[in-house]
Amino acid sequence: MLRNYGLLIGSLDVFQPLLLKPEAVRWRAALLAVWRGQMLAALPDAGAVCVAGGEPAGLRIAGFRPVGAQWLRSDMVERIARQAHAARLQAATPRVAAKPDGGADSAGIAAAADALPGFAIDAALATSLGLADGARRQLLAALGFRAVGDPAADRWRWTGKVPRAPARSAPRGRAGKPRTDRPADSHAAADQPTGRLQPPRADYRPNQGSPSKAAQQPTPSTAQHPAPGPARPPAPARTARSASSPFAGLADLIAAARKAP
Repeated sequence: MLRNYGLLIGSLDVFQPLLLKPEAVRWRAALLAVWRGQMLAALPDAGAVCVAGGEPAGLRIAGFRPVGAQWLRSDMVERIARQAHAARLQAATPRVAAKPDGGADSAGIAAAADALPGFAIDAALATSLGLADGARRQLLAALGFRAVGDPAADRWRWTGKVPRAPARSAPRGRAGKPRTDRPADSHAAADQPTGRLQPPRADYRPNQGSPSKAAQQPTPSTAQHPAPGPARPPAPARTARSASSPFAGLADLIAAARKAP
């Protein structure tokens, strides 16, 4: 859908090539100045594709991105990216053996190139755009290419842009502070015995299955008579009273009164 509107999804930027034209850049700069209530930003020269300095706000409006100490227009960045990927695909293609009529020199050059690590990316395009060698190397690194071997040999290897892993933050409470009182696994902590009755877990669900009809209909014995309660403990054994106890004399008087006619 974006391509239908003319937007180009590049390796580092998403841009509209028609908005990089000098007249479109001047209109965008004027509209942004009115909208923001600011002075008109200083723009690079019309038709420039690589500059060594200038006002960052105007350079960004004109579609430039910083590359080392220089600024390169986004469509030129995409041209260099396509050239680098074309060299990568060409290096991955099996090389055809040199013909005998090519001479020993061509065969030796091909064998020497195959012995070097990585693959070569022609620097002629970047040089024609005015991009310095250090800035070119930084741009290739941003595109996912890594220099290998001797820097003078200018050999590269594709590693791709590695995304950063998202940082995992600790769970926060209501006040926005990290929770330190809750263990990592709340279910496992709830299952551990603590010596007191634990409330049911939040994810507890009772059994939703329907019981059988025999279990639903009570039997006559259970319907008419309640289930017996727990058995009482046996009474403690009585101990013999001492003869000097006052209760012993009272018991003797009661026993003599019962025997009297």
